[in-house]
Amino acid sequence: MDFYLKGVSFLSGFAMMAMEIAIGRLIFPYLGSSLPVWGILISWVLLSASSGYAFGGKISSRNGNLNILSSFLLLASLFSFLLPLVGHHALSMAIKILFNKNFFEAFAGIFLMALITGLPVFSLGVTIPIVIRLLTQEVTNAGKTAGTIQAIATAGSILGTLVPSFWSIQSIGTKWTFIMIAFLLGFAGITGFIRYSKKFIAGFAVILPLAALSGYHPKNKTFPFIRGKILFHDETLYHSVFVVRKDNGLIELKVDEGFTIQSVYHPVEFISFGSWPYLSSSFFLRNTFEVPKHILVIGLAGGTVAKQIKDSMPNVIVKGVEIDGKLIQLGRKFMGLPDSVKIEEKDGRVYLSSTDEKFDTIILDAYQGPYPPFHLLTKEFFTIVRDHLEPDGIVAVNMIRWKNEESLSNAAGCTLKQVFKYVFKIDVPFSINTIFYASMQSIGFKQMNNSKDSLEKFAERNLKNIIPFNEQCKKLILTDDCAPVEYLTHKIFFSALF
Repeated sequence: MDFYLKGVSFLSGFAMMAMEIAIGRLIFPYLGSSLPVWGILISWVLLSASSGYAFGGKISSRNGNLNILSSFLLLASLFSFLLPLVGHHALSMAIKILFNKNFFEAFAGIFLMALITGLPVFSLGVTIPIVIRLLTQEVTNAGKTAGTIQAIATAGSILGTLVPSFWSIQSIGTKWTFIMIAFLLGFAGITGFIRYSKKFIAGFAVILPLAALSGYHPKNKTFPFIRGKILFHDETLYHSVFVVRKDNGLIELKVDEGFTIQSVYHPVEFISFGSWPYLSSSFFLRNTFEVPKHILVIGLAGGTVAKQIKDSMPNVIVKGVEIDGKLIQLGRKFMGLPDSVKIEEKDGRVYLSSTDEKFDTIILDAYQGPYPPFHLLTKEFFTIVRDHLEPDGIVAVNMIRWKNEESLSNAAGCTLKQVFKYVFKIDVPFSINTIFYASMQSIGFKQMNNSKDSLEKFAERNLKNIIPFNEQCKKLILTDDCAPVEYLTHKIFFSALF
């Protein structure tokens, strides 16, 4: 009896934390992985768990027995199994409706998702007080028993944090992580019924549908912002990744909610739209007529920028930094990323801080879904960038805006002005992007190729439109200590919605 009950407390702690991480992976493709989203998720899990603890304390005092314990384990098992099946459709519906500005129906979808995520955690919370009640023989031992069970549950939580983080989500995916949790909880619940109360029919009533449906995958699974034929879809350590072919032959690399495009590729046509050519051609703005020798791209993704540079300047050494190794593989396979591009699978700041290399141009195009990583936009980071540039080197930074909502891009521009002598910008036409160019020397277009290729023609035609960044900077400086990038990004979202 003691071994079983202590095992249940360990499993409850394991399942609660594993479920929290898996829920995060389920919702981040739709709501993003910003600090506020994490804060709301953790708060909701804690609220659900504390409600379960309170409810479990009440029923354990009145009728705490193995039947009740096993029943809540099976309920948690059932809800855990339903989460990936119901959650995707609820979130898809909510996001699609939200962008159509039907806020009531969108709220209904988010409420459904909140309910289905809270119920399994609530059920697990109920089990801990019941276990403590069943193990407490005397009042004098109550404190020792409660402390022991909490310690065991915490040990389970530690394992429940590590298993999905380092193994299950990467190896078997989010859906099967939930199903794994469901089967473990279902097995524990059935064991309680069979071994101690012999009432196993209710247990099989839950576990058999799980076994029957474990291989089910919705055939009509939709993604609100994915248009075209999906060539590849999988989860990585950092993203849910899509490779999509459009009707015109264009191939897009998208991550998470699919609202933005990380990389594009066409086997024949030059990519002349979006932010990519403005970033690729940034080396033409250096204060020299010499061809660049060494260019760094931070946030390589599928390699659109790196490929355009190599197509224009085959002899230039182009190095890419990309934290997600799967994006590198997809770039090689689908996006025409040349083998000659050297790639570091690291965080951009970590890489720059660990190398003494100097670059003629550094291109910063790193995003976590719709959010630029805050530590790649601070005064301290731009100082590191400046120290890794040649004297006439230039940095190009890709930012986002929405019409007149430019708080985020202005903050980046003001921070660049703290470090670099010259800062220019251009709003990319028909886009939400603003590109900043910063250098310690003057900035302007310089012709380098005798036979102008597509990239140089683009640069000569479009980079003449760059303008000095003259924003009045007051409290817009981003630092490692204070960089409200998520808040400023959310201002863009709300501006687009309202």
